[in-house]
Amino acid sequence: PAKPLSSQCSTRFLETTSNSTLLPTGVSTCIHNMQKTTHSMPEIALSLYSSFRRFIPIWKQMGVLSKKWKSESLAMHIDEGIRSGIGAHPNIADLAKYSKLVKFVIGTRAIFLDEFAKHKGTFQGCNGEALFVGTVLHSLDHTMMEWIVEDPLWLDVDCPKFGLMAEMDRIVRMGFVPDLDGLYFHKSFKGSGHPFYESVYKKAARINEDLADHMDTCIIK
Repeated sequence: PAKPLSSQCSTRFLETTSNSTLLPTGVSTCIHNMQKTTHSMPEIALSLYSSFRRFIPIWKQMGVLSKKWKSESLAMHIDEGIRSGIGAHPNIADLAKYSKLVKFVIGTRAIFLDEFAKHKGTFQGCNGEALFVGTVLHSLDHTMMEWIVEDPLWLDVDCPKFGLMAEMDRIVRMGFVPDLDGLYFHKSFKGSGHPFYESVYKKAARINEDLADHMDTCIIK
């Protein structure tokens, strides 16, 4: 679209998400996080709309995406995430006894928001819930894809219903999931030296150290 939908519906979107008890990962929450912290909704929409859309013709030319892929499809996907919003889902707590990840996320969210309240003055203009989504949930989202999808060829690009998405997911798994070497700054909660992140890490590690070790303060992939 010539004009991102996000610039038209940011107010309604934030209203529909403000009562969520535990925000999930995904495009909508990513946009929500950015808008609520340091960026405006149109800026984030421009980034999401433009960066990947520029890559799609290149990936098609390379043969890693089929000719059926259209840059506009990605914009439509982002628009749908914004339209849908984030519904409250307190029943996710029922999964905690079956899932180490769910148990960790629920427990760590409480720790995170409690610690954020103590250090709120350090994060002027930042929303604690959004920061949790953009750091803990977002980094674990990447980690889970790396752990679960060991081989990108497991993704079935011949599936008649989800094949096109599998093509994109193969690219994401290879190019936007693994950690990068040679970064000039520290990005993990663990060892950050910041009182807020160190406190959250220390307490979260008591729930699950492996998952706590993969919490990042920013997503660089």
